[in-house]
Parts: sequence; C-alpha cells; structure tokens
Amino acid sequence: MIRVRVALLASDPIMLAGLSVLLGAEPRLSVLPAGPHDEAEVFVYATGRADHRTLESLRTHSDRLTAPVVVIAGKYVGKDLRDLAACGVVTVLPHEAVGSLGDAVLAAARNDREVSLDPYDVLADAKNSLSFDSREIEIVRLLAEGRTTGAISLELSYSERTVKNQIQIMTSRLGLRNRYQLVACLVRSGVI
Repeated sequence: MIRVRVALLASDPIMLAGLSVLLGAEPRLSVLPAGPHDEAEVFVYATGRADHRTLESLRTHSDRLTAPVVVIAGKYVGKDLRDLAACGVVTVLPHEAVGSLGDAVLAAARNDREVSLDPYDVLADAKNSLSFDSREIEIVRLLAEGRTTGAISLELSYSERTVKNQIQIMTSRLGLRNRYQLVACLVRSGVI
C-alpha cells in the first residue's frame, strides 16, 4: 500500500502534537518529521482561526509549500478565505470535522481540488460530525420561523437570557457572525 506523505504545520505546538498523533494513526498516511518538507505530497496547517494571520503565515511559507494545503481551523473569517486558495489551500475544515481530515488529505493528494472555502459548504459536508442537542435545534427552528428571542423564551419556558446565550454559543462554535448565518447554516446542512 502506498502511503501519502504529509507535512504538518500548526499555529501552536499542542495542535502540532495532536495532528501528529491523529494522522499518524491513519494507515494510508505517513507523517513526515519536522524539517524541510521537499518530499511532502500534502501539507496540513492547523490554526485556531483562519484569518489574515493564517494567510500571512501561509505566504511566509509559500516557498516551502510545494504541495496542496489542507487547513483545519476553529473559526473562519470569510473575507480572507478566498485568498487562502491563492496560497495553495484546497480544503478548509472546521475543528468539528477533524474525523474527516484523513479523507481530506487523501483527496488533496489525488488532486481532487474541490475548494471548500465557504463555511456553510464546509459545515454542510461535515454535518454528520456536528452535534446539536434538542434545545439548540428547537431554538434555531423557531428563529427560522421568524420568532424573537422573547417569543422563543416564552414558548420553550426558558429565560430570554438562556435563549440568547444558546444562540451566541452556537454562533461562536460554528464561527459564524450572527443568528441569520446560524439559521442559514443549519438549514443548508440539513439539521433543521
């Protein structure tokens, strides 16, 4: 069996160690040791947030990044994601989709360069790895119907503060900017 050679980059050493363990357990991949990565077939770059700093870091390393790049990030800043493609990024995955990272690396190695840079599309692809409890789903369903937080709190017998907190938690967890994006994301991903 031919193993795909993967070079790892991360914004902090803990992420780097975690990636090394995760991808090292994948029999179809061979994680390269630190150092020059001339023989890498795919680069994996892990960061807490895909934004202008990620872009600058990728540009700084661009002379070394001679293969496709898969980015795994906890939060997205949409206006910067399109520029990532210019740096060789072929896929951006949320941290919640870490279970499909091996498949994304293999797809990048095969040159299946379907660039997923829209967080909604990324989350739709990873909907099986996202989990929402029944309270969260019900709150977003009622938001989708156009209800206010006050009306939702009355209907579900929660305080208005609890409803607002749940909306904020889900929005932050998915790296979205507001409740409208939250509703759109969950509708597009088939959760509601």
